Amino acid sequence: MTDRVNVQVVGRSTSGQISAQAGFMKATHIIHTANATGYVQFFDSATTPAEGATPKYAIPSMDKGTYTFNIPEPGVLFDKGIYAVVPANTEIDFFFVNA
Repeated sequence: MTDRVNVQVVGRSTSGQISAQAGFMKATHIIHTANATGYVQFFDSATTPAEGATPKYAIPSMDKGTYTFNIPEPGVLFDKGIYAVVPANTEIDFFFVNA
């Protein structure tokens, strides 16, 4: 197991870029301020994904509350960058390390 340092965190309440370079998703913390619908989606892209693109990782929106998802080592690799699509009434903190 590699001892990873330099964990970064990016918080978002709207869709947008998490990172412009390759990285490993380590964890995400999601806050639903209302009963949200849809998915928090993470794409292997530094820019807005093409319509119909398949997310690399998706977490369904749940009832109002706070949820933390830890990813086992080594994490989920995003080769081209990381872009998040965040549904309404949702905030995320995305934890990652650069590849």
